[in-house]
Amino acid sequence: MKALLISLMLSAPAAAFAHGHLLTSVPTDGQTVSEVPRAVTLKFSESVRIAIALLREGSAPAVGLDAVPTGAAATVVLPMPALRPGRYTLTWRAVGADRHVVAGALTFSVVPSTRSPASH
Repeated sequence: MKALLISLMLSAPAAAFAHGHLLTSVPTDGQTVSEVPRAVTLKFSESVRIAIALLREGSAPAVGLDAVPTGAAATVVLPMPALRPGRYTLTWRAVGADRHVVAGALTFSVVPSTRSPASH
């Protein structure tokens, strides 16, 4: 009986035991972009509701993002304020469908393109 129970537990889908987590983001963690992003997109493994999102430039204090979506979704788009060149850290806390807290952070840098316009 014990062997049967262990066998059933091992064959159960892993998703049944997992909580929501971040799958991908745009920009990605550690990415350097040459164009200022108007938004950061977070794709989660399940629908989440963002409770708080903070943005910090360099070592400056973090500021809350004003336009945080209020509904639950697996893909969350966080509009960014006007950003200047620099290194940014976005942190968030969200609540998943199973009521577990999903928290994380990603860092990205904005570096203006140094190439010159093509001459005609």
